[in-house]
This record gives sequence, structure tokens and C-alpha cells, in this order.
Amino acid sequence: MKRIILITLAICLTFSFVSCGNDDDEQLVERSIDGVAAYLGYTDGVDIDLSEDMDGTGAKAGKYFKDGKVYIYEFDPDSSTYKYWQSETDTCVGGFVLLFDPDIDEEPNDYEILEQTERIQNIKFKPV
Repeated sequence: MKRIILITLAICLTFSFVSCGNDDDEQLVERSIDGVAAYLGYTDGVDIDLSEDMDGTGAKAGKYFKDGKVYIYEFDPDSSTYKYWQSETDTCVGGFVLLFDPDIDEEPNDYEILEQTERIQNIKFKPV
């Protein structure tokens, strides 16, 4: 009887080790502004003229979504500007910075910002 229980436990333990860390449902995101935006549910982005945008200083590219309520910038992850944004906001991942415009009357509420921040921090990019 002890053997049967031991074998059953060994099989269960083997299956638990094999299945841990193997998340086939994990969504890998394209490493681009449009890829990050699509993952977060934003569409119809408009390119930002970085020469006129102070928040985008040093960015490779930028787009705004939701009529200017949400901005996504792409920086070199090793740049000092990106490191600055990492110290200022939790909405940074892999060289991308997501900002909400505080001047818009209908800015997202705190719950929406927290939800998006969590989603941003959990982004896994497709291998290059």
C-alpha cells in the first residue's frame, strides 16, 4: 500500500514540476509602439512630432491615443532619458514609456491607471 501511495505522489510531483512555468497562454508583444498599444487595447495612434514635444525629448518615436489622453514613447532602454522616466513613473517597460495627459478633462481614473500599470509591468516581448 505504501508503494502505491509513493508512486502516486511521485507521479503527481512530476506533473506539477513539468507544468510549472510553462504558460502557453502568455501573450508575447511585438516590440513596437503599435505592439504595446494593441496589447493595452489602444488603437488609431497618431504620430507625435518629437521636436515639439518636451516629454518625448530623446525618444526614438512617439504616438498618442484616445484623442491625446494616452502617450506612448519609445526610448533606447540604456538612455539617460529612459532612466529618468523609470525613476518618475511605473509605466515603463523595455524602452517604452506610457504617460497619461493630466490636462485632459476625461483622464483615466486611479483604478484604470493602476490596472494599466500592472499590465505594462507584465509585458513580455517577442524575441528579436
